[in-house]
Amino acid sequence: MDYTVLDIPTRVDHENLHQTRAILEQGLAGASPMVILNFAGCDYMDSSGLGLLVHTAGTGEKDVRLVDVQPRVRTILKLTRVDQILRIFSSMDSALAGA
Repeated sequence: MDYTVLDIPTRVDHENLHQTRAILEQGLAGASPMVILNFAGCDYMDSSGLGLLVHTAGTGEKDVRLVDVQPRVRTILKLTRVDQILRIFSSMDSALAGA
């Protein structure tokens, strides 16, 4: 199975949105059909980060999966229902299995 893993920064907010966007664009531009966003180190996301994720999901070009989303960020994704448009997995193994 061909996939790309992108490590999401500690904070995804208006101050580093360009950095995060560049990371996502680079991963989405690759040949891999699956892109896994590793949120293990991300403990904060504001509305600009949410918008970026929604935009990423809206392209529909790749199978985008989120993995190891920390509780604070997971709560934001659930409250805004972003978890309804992006698949969230508890581990890399489960993301690769698609469970």
